[in-house]
Amino acid sequence: GNGGTITINGGTVTANGGINGAGIGGGAYGSGGTVVITGGSVKADGSPGIQSTPTNGSGKTVYLNTLTLSGVASVIPISAGSIGGVACAQTPNAASGVYGIKDVLTDAEGKVYFYLPISSESETVNLTAGTTTYSATYQRLVSGNTVTLEPLNMFLFLPIIFN
Repeated sequence: GNGGTITINGGTVTANGGINGAGIGGGAYGSGGTVVITGGSVKADGSPGIQSTPTNGSGKTVYLNTLTLSGVASVIPISAGSIGGVACAQTPNAASGVYGIKDVLTDAEGKVYFYLPISSESETVNLTAGTTTYSATYQRLVSGNTVTLEPLNMFLFLPIIFN
C-alpha cells in the first residue's frame, strides 16, 4: 500500500520493512508518502530504508548520519548536544536548525541515527550521554555520513598556591 504522512520529532525509532517494503513509507509497490524528520534516532531497514526523500519540515532534504559514541557498548540516553553550534532540544525547531533529542537512546553499539541536512563546511557535533560529552567535526554530505564521536578531554584545574 501507499505511505501516508510520517513526522518524527524525537525518540528512538527502529523500522524494519519486508520484501519490496520500505522500513518507513509504502509497502510493496506502493508510493512512499511524506516523511519529515526533525529529531530522534531513526534506523530504517528495508527495501528501501525510507522510501520517500525525508525533509526537516523547512524544505531541506535530510540525510542519514550514523554517529557512534566511542567506547559506548550499551543503550544510554542522549541528554544534551549541539550540531554546528546550535543546541539540540527536547522540542525541535527545524527553521532554527534545532534538532530534537527527546527520548533519544543509543543502540547497544553506542550508535544514534540522525537525519541532518548537508553542510557547506565542516561542523562540530557534540552529544552528551551519561556524564560524558562526545565530539566530532565533519562535513555532512548526501551519503557516507558515518562518524565516531570521541570523548572530550576533561581537565581539572587546581589552584597552585605559593607560600
